[in-house]
Amino acid sequence: MTQFPEKLQAVEGKLFINGEFVESQGGKPFDVIDPSTEKVFAKAVAASEADVDRAVDAARKAFDGVWKQTDAHDKGRILYKLADLIEQNA
Repeated sequence: MTQFPEKLQAVEGKLFINGEFVESQGGKPFDVIDPSTEKVFAKAVAASEADVDRAVDAARKAFDGVWKQTDAHDKGRILYKLADLIEQNA
């Protein structure tokens, strides 16, 4: 299996909910396979029903907050900035 930088190893097998990486509440782990090599390159965890409920609740709260009141132009600007940051750090 590929060795990831220490930062990535710390989040491997966790879920990203409410702005942080958290342990699953009962989801089962599984291998992530690189389709080009058919080799396992990471471990992930499936979200349990409780995890999905937590994520949906967090998303609703976030939407009802600032994001809901942000106009479309600013949302677009934010999303393009996010895309640029993802590309820079890929």
